[in-house]
Amino acid sequence: VGLKAGSYTGSVTISESTLTQTIPVTFTITPPTLAVASACPGNGTEGVPYGPFNLSASGGLGTGSYIFSITNGGLPAGVSLHGNVIGGTPTGSAGTSVFSIQVTSGSQTALTACSVTIAPPVGTLQITGTCPANSILVGSSISISLSATGGKSPYTFRLTSGPAWLALTSQGAGATLAGKPSSA
Repeated sequence: VGLKAGSYTGSVTISESTLTQTIPVTFTITPPTLAVASACPGNGTEGVPYGPFNLSASGGLGTGSYIFSITNGGLPAGVSLHGNVIGGTPTGSAGTSVFSIQVTSGSQTALTACSVTIAPPVGTLQITGTCPANSILVGSSISISLSATGGKSPYTFRLTSGPAWLALTSQGAGATLAGKPSSA
């Protein structure tokens, strides 16, 4: 019949040869429970185009009645919601954004909590370590710890120049320069 949600009234009449009886009939059609059907958008990388992530819902008054919004937090900088699509290019600092996707249809509202992590740009690689403040004496051992952050692991350390007595060992995101100068 294609009835929409709402209250309906009518009457039912029964009759026989000598009597007629009419009774009122009232019924209410309730739309299905509204829900956000799409998953939370995925993680991204700063400076790399993000999305599009199409949002969808089920229930309520049906397709065409859904209005999406972001509540209880916000999307990463540079990312926005237009209609039912989340997209953009993350800018600013990397980190995690916590928010809710809200959908409204008629008088119903549904939420789903999400978090999105934006990683630093892949090209940003930093190596940190502390070189000795004083000169190294002949015959004295030296050991310098190095660590890498950013970029994309796994990392590969390589000693590209230096004295023959200096060696590099690496493991994961760290490395050690070590040796003992034997002559000046």
